[in-house]
Amino acid sequence: MIRHLLRHLRHNLVAYLALFLALTSTGYAASARLLPKNSVGSAQVINGSLRTADLSTKARTALKGNRGLQGLTGAKGDTGGRGATGPAGPANAYFADVSTTGAVVDSSPGVTATLNSTGEFVVTFPRSVVDCGAAASIGFNKNGGGDSDTNSTEVHMGLNGDNTVHVTTLGSGVRDSFSFHLIVVC
Repeated sequence: MIRHLLRHLRHNLVAYLALFLALTSTGYAASARLLPKNSVGSAQVINGSLRTADLSTKARTALKGNRGLQGLTGAKGDTGGRGATGPAGPANAYFADVSTTGAVVDSSPGVTATLNSTGEFVVTFPRSVVDCGAAASIGFNKNGGGDSDTNSTEVHMGLNGDNTVHVTTLGSGVRDSFSFHLIVVC
């Protein structure tokens, strides 16, 4: 079957080629000769059939206009009523990690400490701590510490001023210098 088809094409190749050229060139000649340049108008175009790709660059640019003027600003509305009072904010908290020598190892900004005598420390804060609560514990830091099972601390507020906390560190009930952690919450 295929052999028969190939023989037919070989014998009639020139005829098929002539037919193909006659049909395509007629369509080309008809469009080139019957329609002169710029002769297609809106009457010949079907509505909605043209896309922006069918238009020239100049025509596409002409479709874009200038930006319009900005609209008027509306009048300002009435001020709303006062809202309910919100909950109280978080408490202020300060901390200090103090070494056995009275040096501040780490702390909140503006906190200083001194060692007055063996086991007697004064920690100074940047604001009054009279109405605040304080807690201290024997600490272990890079400058030394103590055994928290036999050692303890005492905290006294504002003995030398409104912004000081006195911490006494004790070892087996006797004043001894240990590092400690102090927190003050207002």
